Amino acid sequence: MDLCRRTAVVALVAVVAACGHSPERSPAVVNDVDDLVVALEASGAEVMRSGQLTQPFFSVPAQVLAVNGERIQAFEYDTNEVADRELRRFVQGPANRPTWSATPHVYRSRMLIVLYVGEDQAVTGLLQRVLAPA
Repeated sequence: MDLCRRTAVVALVAVVAACGHSPERSPAVVNDVDDLVVALEASGAEVMRSGQLTQPFFSVPAQVLAVNGERIQAFEYDTNEVADRELRRFVQGPANRPTWSATPHVYRSRMLIVLYVGEDQAVTGLLQRVLAPA
């Protein structure tokens, strides 16, 4: 086999092998709730949409998702700037923040803020792989 053909075969094997490897962080950028669902499902999660709800500490309604049976809330904003402002206000501790039933975990990706109030390490691990902790 000539050098050119051998190099092509080695490159093809490397590409095929890389396709079977699951990266630590999702390579796709999560811009909105639809992207989040795709990224979570690509990471092996079972995801179901469960409607909307409003929270007094965010200005937009949450899209509620069940991720492996655990409820998360995804708040989608029109711009990064509005999401930044909302997140800063939330982290500083709004007066209308509830008493949590479990530890709140907050994640951020572009125009999306995700809130998970729970202790399921599989869910927090999934969220950390596809989103950045806030």
